[in-house]
Amino acid sequence: MSDPIDDYLDALLFRLLDDPSRNYDDAAAIRRAVAESEDHLRETQRVAMAGGTGDVAAAQLAVERFGSVDDVAGRFRRSGTGRSDLTLGSVARTLWLMTGIGFVAIGISGVVAEVFGEVWGQAFVAADLPGVTYTPARCAQYAQLAPGHATCEQAATAHHFGEVVQYRVAAGVLGLLILLAYRVWVHLTRRRGRSTALVPATLLETAGAALFGVAAAALLLISVGQEASGMSAGSGAYLSAGLVSLLMTGTFALLLVRSASRMDHQVPDSSE
Repeated sequence: MSDPIDDYLDALLFRLLDDPSRNYDDAAAIRRAVAESEDHLRETQRVAMAGGTGDVAAAQLAVERFGSVDDVAGRFRRSGTGRSDLTLGSVARTLWLMTGIGFVAIGISGVVAEVFGEVWGQAFVAADLPGVTYTPARCAQYAQLAPGHATCEQAATAHHFGEVVQYRVAAGVLGLLILLAYRVWVHLTRRRGRSTALVPATLLETAGAALFGVAAAALLLISVGQEASGMSAGSGAYLSAGLVSLLMTGTFALLLVRSASRMDHQVPDSSE
């Protein structure tokens, strides 16, 4: 009768070797992954056998508790399987990805700003602060840029509102193109058998949560400050961007919690 643990480790090894992004630098990492998995499985088997379970049944129990080959292989890959060292390449690839995500977030804030303008009026998003005056020449320019408005102030607001929404949406489109280019690059690079590894998942997610968190705090603080001082004109521009930044913060924080949870269930390091 074959050993369930040996069968499992063979399947895990094949699955890890099947990763198209691997390179020769990954060989030691894959060896460690399989060795650590075996240590964990054998320890679980020994505990079960100490409780009176037969050796084959204990091995099968250890395999069932450890998780499917696909899940474990994916967990090792996400945690880097040794490829999580900070290199110039991994940092550059991560910056590429994060730049695309950042621009997409800006685009989403443009859509939110458009909704704010429809619900609470364009002045909430893009009106100039009280006390701003317009020269005749400037008013004539606004009349050309945003025709059909009764006053110079309304034309200015309409023009600013269009800039807020359109520029942000354009940034979002650029972000989508950046992410598309990144995806195509990953596909072509993996076909050549070269690594596309990023920085460790927990580092990426921590950085994402921190950066978007700082942006959310600053933008929301400005928006709330304007409202508190009675200068709500234009605060919607900051509020829309702040809310999207807050959403991105929560998304990265959730991913970080999930990564930390996976690490808690990860096999122990053989060096411990």
